[in-house]
Amino acid sequence: MTGELKYSWAGPDDLAEVQAFTAEAFGPDSFQASAARVQWLYFANPLGIHVALCRHQGEVIAFCPHVPQMVIINGLEVRAAFGIDFFVTPQWRRHGIGRKFLDMRLERFDLSLSTGQSAAMSALYQRLGAKDLGAFQIGYYRQRPPAWDQPKRLLRGWAAWLRSTSAPSASQPLSLQTNKVTAATPESDSWLHWRFAGNTPYGDHSVMHDGNSSQAPLAYCRTDMGVENIIGMSSQISARADLLHEVARSRPTAEVQIQFCGSALTADCQKAGFLIRPRANRLIAMTKNPELSDQLTPGCIDLTAAAADADLLRFPTDG
Repeated sequence: MTGELKYSWAGPDDLAEVQAFTAEAFGPDSFQASAARVQWLYFANPLGIHVALCRHQGEVIAFCPHVPQMVIINGLEVRAAFGIDFFVTPQWRRHGIGRKFLDMRLERFDLSLSTGQSAAMSALYQRLGAKDLGAFQIGYYRQRPPAWDQPKRLLRGWAAWLRSTSAPSASQPLSLQTNKVTAATPESDSWLHWRFAGNTPYGDHSVMHDGNSSQAPLAYCRTDMGVENIIGMSSQISARADLLHEVARSRPTAEVQIQFCGSALTADCQKAGFLIRPRANRLIAMTKNPELSDQLTPGCIDLTAAAADADLLRFPTDG
């Protein structure tokens, strides 16, 4: 293992090489190896291609793709990125590649975000002064109580039903309509259009809009094992708690869930009638900007499952 390691950011011409590396690294039967997923998730984001590469003697030995997005912190729009699918070939581990990729991320983006870190990466982030922004949450809304289940889930189901049925009606009722998301689904936000429509290989999301006033999407959902999940919402929503309440009570499943983080979104979910419980994974943030660092406090960023790849750790549905 002689020779210098060379680091770079991928460009459009690197697609085939990254697809081949991903298939070899994760195995041909993994969801990460899907050529369609690699092309869409890594190379088609409207905010650009952000795949960090490490080569040895011209061969890719490690990579870290990023999902960039704009987040709001105390009213300020900030360009952030999640590192996803990070992989180093076994013989090149413990050579400081993860640290170099993190440096590259912090040079390119105002804010680095991370969840579900390995023990090694968690230790690295702590040494470098990362900020813990709190645990992700999961909200449960039930339109009817569960008839039977495991004792712990049965108690949670009844608690969620009591919480949901006691929530006040929305102050601005909506006449929600539901359609399958297609490439023709209108969306003023190019990032949301890319995430849920466009050429995504994940074609199992539905879109909800207010049939009385506009065809603009309000929320995106997906059914998984009989539970409806609210995956994302339009950034143009003003009465978010009302929307969450209306979406939850309009769904055909007994239970509706939403995974998220952020103090403001927690308050809206509680107002909408969701029972809130913490998850194990936490949102970790890093920045090289001292002024931005001062703004990083627990709960300061609202994110749903549409962020990073929380809803994409599965095989594509459309190839």
